[in-house]
Order: sequence, then C-alpha cells, then structure tokens
Amino acid sequence: MKMNYNKMKWNTLLVFFVLSTLLVACTDKGFQTRDDGLRFKYLKRGQGLVLPQIGEYVFCHYIIKNQNDSIIFSTYHDLKREDRIPLQAPRHMGGDIFSALAMMSEGDSMAFLIVADSFFLKTRLETSLPPGVEKGSDLKVTIKLEAILNETDYQAYVNQEKYRRWVDEVALVDSFYSKNGWESIVLENGLRYVITQESNGVKVQNGKEVNFHFIGKVLQTGAEFTNSYLAGKPAQFIAGDPAIRPEIMNQIVMLMKEGEKAVFTVPFDHAYGEEGLGNLVPPFATIIYEINLLSVK
Repeated sequence: MKMNYNKMKWNTLLVFFVLSTLLVACTDKGFQTRDDGLRFKYLKRGQGLVLPQIGEYVFCHYIIKNQNDSIIFSTYHDLKREDRIPLQAPRHMGGDIFSALAMMSEGDSMAFLIVADSFFLKTRLETSLPPGVEKGSDLKVTIKLEAILNETDYQAYVNQEKYRRWVDEVALVDSFYSKNGWESIVLENGLRYVITQESNGVKVQNGKEVNFHFIGKVLQTGAEFTNSYLAGKPAQFIAGDPAIRPEIMNQIVMLMKEGEKAVFTVPFDHAYGEEGLGNLVPPFATIIYEINLLSVK
C-alpha cells in the first residue's frame, strides 16, 4: 500500500506540475520579447511561409483589448469584415503594430502586447488615448492574418468586389422602384430619383439657401438613421457647400424645385462608403433620402 500511495502522490504532483505549466503559458508570461521590444505569442501557425513586404496589403481580423481585458475594437463587430492594411515601416521602437504584421504569414494567429501610448499616439498619430485606456498600460492585440496581396492583386480584388457589390446594388434598387411603381431617372454616377410631388417653384441653383425636411433610410433594412421631422427643424444649407456630408446632398437638392418632394437612392460609394456611419449606417449601405424642399432663398 505504501508503494501505491507514493506512486499516486507522484502522479498527482506530476499532473499538478503539467497543469501549472500550461496555466503559466496562457498568461502574459507566455509572451516572448524580440530585440526591438515587441512582445508576442503564437496562438496558431498557418501553412504560409512568405512574410509580407512593405507596400503589400495585409488582410486580417483583429481584436484589441485594454488593461481590463475589455474589447475596445474588433473587426468582427466594428467592421464586420477583415481589415486591409498597407504594410508600412515601423514608426517607433518598443513594439509597433507594423512590426507585428511583418512577422506573420498567411494563416497565423498571434497575440501581441503593445503599449497603448505607442499604439495610439505614435502609430495612429492620435492626440489622446481613447476612453477606458490608461496611460502606460498594455493593449492586448490578437491578430489572425488571412491573406497577403501585392498592389496589383489588391486593386484587382477591390475592383472585383466593387463590381459584385454594384451588381447586387443595382438589382436591389431596381426592385425598390419597381415595388413602388415608380419610373426612376438614372444619372451617370448611379444616383437615381423620382419626383413624387411636382412644383413650378424656383429651381435650386449653386449658392442658393435651401430649407427642406428629409428622412434618411438604409435601403437594405428600411431602418431610419435620420429624420428632420422628428428633430422638429428642417435642414438648411447653401447649395454647393463643399463641407456638406454626404457631399452628394448638394447634387440632390440642385435637381429639385421649391415645393417639390422626391425620393433618391444613393449608391454606397457616394453615401457612407465601406465604413458606414457608426451604428446608424452599416458599411456598403445604399441610402434612401425622402426630400421635401420647403424653400429656396
């Protein structure tokens, strides 16, 4: 019995030692440090053998956590697609996100510890740290590298992607006008519209002050993201003002006359593009504007 007890005791200690080793490997102590100060840890090795070069595009998903292990940015949630990052030379010593990307190949998943001040102030060139991030604290950046493309292949990929989105968008807009029984006017830049209430009023010209009510919707979902009626105040600006966003709103009002109502559909690349508008407009969204032009001064 004594021999069995000792054997059991030794096996227990061995299991405890193995578990302790695994637990240590999962903590920050499992990170290695390069000569340039970059702290890293491999989570999964891919099959890629080629590292990205400066000027190439790195397609990757990533999650950034603060010192409290809270997520402050995630491509999965915030972009809803992979990020496409043109690789640049490191901007500083001590751990740089470009140094991190440069040591990864396709299929790799890695975790990095990067000082928040360096990431936001030196790499991103922002003037302050975002809320929830303490000065001098470490960010934990987990990256999964999907693909590496040179400039030519990247542009070909973007053009193919735009074409696919354009085909889908045209079909969606066609269905929208058809469903409402409208014959739309189509312009070269893809802007389409129908005048739903005609008027013999003054036509909007560059430099004229316009007042109008409007409702903005996402075509794909029908969700409203702006409504001047609910705000209780019409929009007002000088037609042609380059500061107006989206800029195509200038073209929209200059297609109308005082007293008219119209419905416009705006392609995503003339609306809020691939980034969208916060939580209001998703990336690559086609926009509907319902315009009620009240006055032209």
